[in-house]
Amino acid sequence: MSDKNRTKGKGTTSNEKGEVVESIVAMMHQQPDVEVRRDVYLPAKNDNSRKRQIDVLLLGQFAGYSTTFAVECKNYKRNINVQDIGGFRDLLDDIGLPPHQGILVSASKIGPNAVTRARELGMKVYELAGLTQDSLSEALHDASQIVAFAVPAMSQLSIVSAAPEATSPHELFTRYDASGEVKGTVHDLLWLRWLEGEPPSVAGEHPLRLEIPEGWYTLVDGRRLQVLSATAKVTVRIVVVKFTGTSSTLALVEPRDQTVQRFHVTASFETFGKYPVLVFDEEAHLETFIEERHAALKVTVGRVRTPRIQINHIYWPPSKRVVRRVLQYRKFYVKGRIAMPTPEDFAGLESTDLKAFWEPIDDGQPALKLLQSRRAN
Repeated sequence: MSDKNRTKGKGTTSNEKGEVVESIVAMMHQQPDVEVRRDVYLPAKNDNSRKRQIDVLLLGQFAGYSTTFAVECKNYKRNINVQDIGGFRDLLDDIGLPPHQGILVSASKIGPNAVTRARELGMKVYELAGLTQDSLSEALHDASQIVAFAVPAMSQLSIVSAAPEATSPHELFTRYDASGEVKGTVHDLLWLRWLEGEPPSVAGEHPLRLEIPEGWYTLVDGRRLQVLSATAKVTVRIVVVKFTGTSSTLALVEPRDQTVQRFHVTASFETFGKYPVLVFDEEAHLETFIEERHAALKVTVGRVRTPRIQINHIYWPPSKRVVRRVLQYRKFYVKGRIAMPTPEDFAGLESTDLKAFWEPIDDGQPALKLLQSRRAN
């Protein structure tokens, strides 16, 4: 018999406590091939005028057969005893269901004699774990979620070519075809390697050898010079953003051996506002940080590879916003208002927010055409 209509005196009613277990049991059995109904009244097999209440009714395909399971939900302060098993067995018999189609779920312990009797009848019994001490709601615990981003930065670049030592960096890095059209830069090639998965998302410094496409040349004083080789070193840092929240874990447990038969985990994280980031240059330090988190539920998302690579103080290929600022610097230089800009002049040009890595790339960048060409092939 359901305990929904009994009362405990003042305060919370047994009806309210019973509904907590019912709602959880119904939620834990929600799946595409199962129909879940709550508070169903079924007629007695020998008297249609007499209705019996079923807390949760499960209708679906089990092992290839259409089957009905009746679930009795208990939320007593005391342990479940043999009389409770007998009462549920009588309810099942009254509506024409055998004991093996009955499931009793209790928020309190199920006594050993009750477990033995249920086993004799073929009835399934489970203890519901994960409620608060008063069994009125799900118990909440601290939860921790971290999102790890792999952020690459060029730390060294070496180019071997026939160009004179006095060749400017712009001439040295930019590549042209036989007709004099700009095809791209060495930085573009480094960016493409990152998009293709090299180096891996592992903290530390990684050497790379860059393959110069056939037909790419350096132009110095109008002369077309062959590029012999290009190598680079890329430092990958793992940038971690940590969110805190709460979690709950509910489980249906076998009372005999405490094995979990079904469980449900929920978590909620506060993701509004600004969050500090942690930067790791070594894998060992990152692993220590992950292991030492203090939370009942630990979620790690990653590693997310940023879509661009840091070259000096700029994310490459540059965004529309950065290109506008660089052109402004160039304009001021031509007018004599500032000295020739150096890489250090662009420090602080990029936002400290990780979202800056996802800003739209400037449409005029040869890197975009190069990327499209590679994807087409």
